[in-house]
Amino acid sequence: MAVVKVLHTADNHLDPKLSYLGAKVMERRRDFMESFLRVVGYALEHKPHLFLVAGDLFDSVNPRNPARTQVIRAFRRLHSEGIRVFLIGGNHDMPRSVEEGMSPLHEVEASGYAHFLSSVEQPEVEHL
Repeated sequence: MAVVKVLHTADNHLDPKLSYLGAKVMERRRDFMESFLRVVGYALEHKPHLFLVAGDLFDSVNPRNPARTQVIRAFRRLHSEGIRVFLIGGNHDMPRSVEEGMSPLHEVEASGYAHFLSSVEQPEVEHL
């Protein structure tokens, strides 16, 4: 029987608003991103077959461009090492209505480095 290694992460909440922190907000945003990038580094070191983000990669449906760019770059690194990335939306990074726009996870998927499981579905995945 084949073994599939999965690295699971969730609730990364990248690019949080945290306006109540005043001048320290940028430092805390960096902390969140550095934590996420450490998980990516762990994956690059240990080479799981799948990297699963099970909700709330971003803290809102409208993260700033630097956070989006860093995430896509991180997933590009995983992709280049043959690590498949799957994303599930959470209550913070999924819009509650059409008026709120689309999830930023759609944009991440459009990069070609991740699969966004946007609804209950059976994804088409070739053999690992």
